[in-house]
Amino acid sequence: MNARKNILTIAILTRNRPEYLAQSIDAALRQSFSDFTLQIYDDASDAGTAEAIKPFLKDPRVEYIRHSVCIGQSANYNACIKNCVTDFLLITHDDDRMKPDLASYALGVMQSRCSVNLVCTDYDVINASGIVIHQNKISKTYAFTHDHVYGRYEFILNFSKGINFICCPTVMLRVSAVRN
Repeated sequence: MNARKNILTIAILTRNRPEYLAQSIDAALRQSFSDFTLQIYDDASDAGTAEAIKPFLKDPRVEYIRHSVCIGQSANYNACIKNCVTDFLLITHDDDRMKPDLASYALGVMQSRCSVNLVCTDYDVINASGIVIHQNKISKTYAFTHDHVYGRYEFILNFSKGINFICCPTVMLRVSAVRN
């Protein structure tokens, strides 16, 4: 693991999708906020994934964690949280391409509101060529006209009513909140 002490870890979950992975890594490394560690969690992919990652390992921010056997997406997600040594963790996937200001924006929300433990955003779905094929606008789906901060237990109440947008592919977590 990286010896540098950052406040943010970006974790990319992957399994056998090297055609998307390089774009996802590149987008993470091009964030306007650049003081982070990028960890790639490989759930026992074939050799094509390791080859896709190899050029990026020259960047000192990049770490490659490969499970020797497939542990499944949920366990891979939990490994990100367990291994995180920073205050904030942004989890994304091999087929997700972050916009350049995503980390800066989400981190700003988290740092300006100590009661916020999770941030998720709108996102674009792309194909293997990087072309946007669908835009998912959480703000339109849930009629938000501005940032929405849930009060204590408000999210749980809405979740019980079927309103859940944590399934958004990219989320930033306050690590202390998910460990306690």
